[in-house]
Amino acid sequence: MDNAFGDLLPEDKVNKAKEIKTRKETVAFTGDGVNDAPVVTLSDAGIAMGGFGSDATIETADIVIQGDKPGKNSHWH
Repeated sequence: MDNAFGDLLPEDKVNKAKEIKTRKETVAFTGDGVNDAPVVTLSDAGIAMGGFGSDATIETADIVIQGDKPGKNSHWH
């Protein structure tokens, strides 16, 4: 991953993803709210946080993380 963006408004998320895709770069996005569904759909890899995620975001995601603490049982190196 070369860049990460956060604290964007819903419309800014979509615009940022479109901007990145126009440069022929890959977009991965992780979200949990209903306002994240459009950018999850647009992304090359849409990731939804399933524990408290909205149904719309979960349904459009390529990947669903079942809990809201993905590192809970993971060992990072």
